[in-house]
Amino acid sequence: MTLTLEKTTQRKIQKLEEIFKECMEKFPELKDETYKLKVVKTSEKLEGAKGTTVDGQKVIVLWIPDKIWGHWEAVKPIIYHELSHCIDLHNPDKVFFERADKRSIELWKRLQEAKALNCEVVNNG
Repeated sequence: MTLTLEKTTQRKIQKLEEIFKECMEKFPELKDETYKLKVVKTSEKLEGAKGTTVDGQKVIVLWIPDKIWGHWEAVKPIIYHELSHCIDLHNPDKVFFERADKRSIELWKRLQEAKALNCEVVNNG
């Protein structure tokens, strides 16, 4: 399956780049793969996806709503979870709970309890 997204303004946020690099350190098997972080500000819900651009660049895309824009630590669990998909596409929670930091795990559990998470796996290759 191929998902084509409307071209939109992507942002580069230094603090998020630092958080992304910190999260990547928990995934040493990905060190030889170059993933870039793409961030899109939205009025919708917080979402994340892993994918590949048309020119072959591996990306983690985050859609961050206005409500949490600037609260970058709140996005950390989403980054961990998307990176977990790179290790185990069908059971990313297992990888997430093995590797995420304590604070991210606590937030993830609260989101699960609130039924505020929806993880859809789409395999396009």
